[in-house]
Amino acid sequence: SGQSSRTNYSRRTWSASRLQTWQKCPRKGWLERRLNAGSMEQQEEDLDARIRGNIVHESLGILFEKVFSLNEGEVRESEGSTSLANSGYSVKDLFGYILDYVAECAPWLERDDATAAQRRYDLIGLSKKVWLNWLASTDSGTLSPSGRLGNMLQAEMNLYNSIPISYEWPLNGMEVNHPDGRKLCLTGFIDRVDVLHNPALDDGDDSITPLDWNISSQWRPKRLILIRDIKSVDGPSKEMAGFRHRKALFDELQLGLYARCWEIANPVDLVIGVGISEVGMKTNHSIEISPSFVELFEGNGIGELTTYTHNTHRFPGENMHPESDPFRAWMAERLTTAFDVAEDAESGMVHFTPEEGNCMYCRVKEICGFGSIIGGESTWS
Repeated sequence: SGQSSRTNYSRRTWSASRLQTWQKCPRKGWLERRLNAGSMEQQEEDLDARIRGNIVHESLGILFEKVFSLNEGEVRESEGSTSLANSGYSVKDLFGYILDYVAECAPWLERDDATAAQRRYDLIGLSKKVWLNWLASTDSGTLSPSGRLGNMLQAEMNLYNSIPISYEWPLNGMEVNHPDGRKLCLTGFIDRVDVLHNPALDDGDDSITPLDWNISSQWRPKRLILIRDIKSVDGPSKEMAGFRHRKALFDELQLGLYARCWEIANPVDLVIGVGISEVGMKTNHSIEISPSFVELFEGNGIGELTTYTHNTHRFPGENMHPESDPFRAWMAERLTTAFDVAEDAESGMVHFTPEEGNCMYCRVKEICGFGSIIGGESTWS
């Protein structure tokens, strides 16, 4: 249960999700990720959220493959590249590509049961009759976008200045160095990488972007990059719009780690924004952007800009009026947190951090011995 002296956890590589588990609760990380001691998942009658998430991811990937000949894990040349909005394809034709994929990967949408009907409406917004008629037709570009996937496509048409150059890009055990000398190898996949064209940057440097870069730095980029992570979310609630994006910035490590990994692998690039694309009944492309580029790209076809980190982050040692870029300070803070989490795990620190939202749905709460403290009783009493 993590209460002995044999809890050292030395790993050669870490993924963002594994680091996130240990950050949330080291005891959970030890029991669930090291000992695989979690309770078995119960199969639900409804569509597994991960299956729906995969359909969302792959539907966008199909568009990149059909329109740009961009395959998963590849990086295409940014010179002369265009966005889906400027590709010359009609929205109906693009939606036809999505429907072709859905027909192949989700044949259960043809069933009569209530679950299939609800998920068919959720994903593509079609009745069974219309769906079967479309499957029997020979012209794929006949239906207007509808449902979750159709709304995702329509939102994509607003990203006319955000040009995809890679999706599902693998980190492959990339080594990241901390300014204090520590090293960490990371695995995982970046959902989507976009480039922003700016001809004025042709004469930039070829070295890796300094972590403490700001607009007055001598180092100049050749390309401006956005990192996007795609999340399938429930509901169209206006009150919850952008919640997943804010959580990714301040509670999770993934976006900061992925941004730095891309810069290390592509020395000419400067990541100026990261964000979550929340795909629900409405798709919201949020981007937390460096303050140096807000005026340049606000309302300019790259998504809904946010500035949450501008008043929350600065580099250690700076005063109340920092000269640094707060977006870069946020990235550095996320890196430091990831290094600290991995270091604590390796040293054997597996203390529990009880919190109602975490403990209630924790898969190891029965054997943890502390999760029930949240409810007022301890299994150790």
